[in-house]
Amino acid sequence: MIVKLNQMLERLAQRMRKACVIVIFERLQIQAKPHKNIWETNRMRTPKTIKRDLLSKFRSGLDKYDTIPSTWLRDKYLSLLSLEEKDHFNQAVSDLIEKGLIERVNDYNPSLRLTDKGADLIC
Repeated sequence: MIVKLNQMLERLAQRMRKACVIVIFERLQIQAKPHKNIWETNRMRTPKTIKRDLLSKFRSGLDKYDTIPSTWLRDKYLSLLSLEEKDHFNQAVSDLIEKGLIERVNDYNPSLRLTDKGADLIC
């Protein structure tokens, strides 16, 4: 009786190890899938969507800083835009500046800073 119980427990342990390995493998596969980046879309970025992107970037980092660094603008955002979309970007930034929501900082490495009016809008 004890031998049978030990054999049953051993089989159960083997099944559980297999189940654990399967669950861990499935979780690793899920984590290994690339996340869709909001900036990598196939559709054309209009000035409206670019404004939304910029304000969303400010919103996501508001507790850390009120400026979008030039490195992020250059490397992570502008590098993904086509020439036409870069024109839309300049138009969107000009519109946001005219509305008083953001301002340009530093002409050499341009960054964008959120104004008090912009912070009130996105909070």
